[in-house]
This record gives sequence, C-alpha cells and structure tokens, in this order.
Amino acid sequence: MFIKCSIYLICSRLIPIMIVSISLSRYTDNTVYLHSTQREGGIMSYESSQIANYFIDKAHSENINMSTLKLMKIVYIAHGWGLAVLSKNILGGEHVEAWQHGPVIPSLYHSFKKFGSNPIKEYATEFKFNDLDDDPDNFSFDTIIPKVEDSDTNLKQVLDFVWSVYKQYTGFDLVNMTHQAGTPWSDSFKAGERHVVIENHKIETFYKQQVTDFLQKAS
Repeated sequence: MFIKCSIYLICSRLIPIMIVSISLSRYTDNTVYLHSTQREGGIMSYESSQIANYFIDKAHSENINMSTLKLMKIVYIAHGWGLAVLSKNILGGEHVEAWQHGPVIPSLYHSFKKFGSNPIKEYATEFKFNDLDDDPDNFSFDTIIPKVEDSDTNLKQVLDFVWSVYKQYTGFDLVNMTHQAGTPWSDSFKAGERHVVIENHKIETFYKQQVTDFLQKAS
C-alpha cells in the first residue's frame, strides 16, 4: 500500500521545470554548496552529479555502503523513474551508455572510478567560474557541491521512492536486474562496441511498465 500511495502521489504532481547549469565535474573535500538555479515552470532538470549526491547523502545517513557500481545503477534507475513518472529527463543533456556491466552515465563513472569497489567517501563537486565581465584578467572559480533543490518536492519524492526500493541491493544485484532480457541495456548492448547510447525512449517505455507492475503488485 505504501508503494501504491507513493506512486499515486508522485504521478499527481506533474509540472514541467528546468534548471540551467554549466560545470566541470570532479571530486574534492570542499564543502561549498550550490543552490543557485534558473528555472522555467515545473520539474527541474539536473546533472547526474546532483542526483548522485542525493543518494550519497542517503547512504551516509543510513550507514549503507555505496560503491561506484551501485551508485551508477541507482542513478540510472532514478533516471528511468523520472522519465516514466515525471515525463522529464532529470539528467539534463547527459546520456546513458550500454557498458559490459550495465547502464552507465560516463561523466559520473569517471568522477567516481577512483573508489573502485570501496565505499564512496566524497561528494561530487563542480567548478563554478566567476564572472569575468568586469575584469577579464581576474580569473577565479569556486568549488561547489551540487545538490537537488530542497523545493523540488516532485523529484525528491521520486528519488526517495527509488532509494526505499533499491537501497537493499548490492551493485551486482542491480547489474543483474539491468541485464535481464527485455531491459533497455539488453536491447542496446553490443559486445566489443564502445559508446553505445541507450536511447531515452527505450528507458521511458521500460520504466512505465515498471510503474504499472508496481501498482498491480500493490493493489
């Protein structure tokens, strides 16, 4: 009943929104937070680093180990639920590729790969370059930790739901799930080929069916 009510609540609040951000992702221990965005009407569009940081926060607060592999899959699954429930690409202009071990967002993988199979201990960070209009010679930037906006309740409901369902699984459990026949990965992966994009329409169609399946099991 909790799952059913949660999905109904999320589905009843669909409004289009947009956030604009230009950044270069990397990692550091810096703790400056980013909350400044530009919007146009309803559900915000983010970069993968912001979604990843939301789940890293969840894992740390619940003392759950978050490996790079697990994070890749949970962010991908959240992307699928965002397409299906919110009708919005929550990863902005980023794409998902079909790698040997499942769906991967390349920029996110390269940011976290240094942790290997060890638990992730740091947040994703970005460089925010300061305005050079007044003094072009005064080049400087700040390091920020991108976060999901507190006011974006629609997206947070989706992310919280995904976390509640999938946090119990290991990275390899999630790999097995995404490798099943009929998944967007299995329909896209080509052995030996690199940079094969999993098209969003495939992801959306698959996760719309997941929504239907969850509702039927919860009824």
